Amino acid sequence: MQSLLWLVVICLVFLLLRLIGLLFLNNLCVLVFFCHFVFVEDAILGVSGTDWDEHEEIEVRVLPEKMVLKWANECKIGHALAINALFFYQSYKSS
Repeated sequence: MQSLLWLVVICLVFLLLRLIGLLFLNNLCVLVFFCHFVFVEDAILGVSGTDWDEHEEIEVRVLPEKMVLKWANECKIGHALAINALFFYQSYKSS
């Protein structure tokens, strides 16, 4: 019964997620990995927040789309993966 419940939960999650981009990052001296960018319709930031590892340096905010794009143009958002996510999002939105 528990396996069936997990299967239902996984199916519901995949119905909410939309894969909008994929990057293959290859640096043979250090690492090789894939980065998946997903868009979740009507996501809600939980009141309790996220339980990050003690060394995580990630900030999660809910902001208007125009402000995020403005910050990217003003170089206030500078992480390459965040900029890639914005690019994929704009492409997804216009299609």
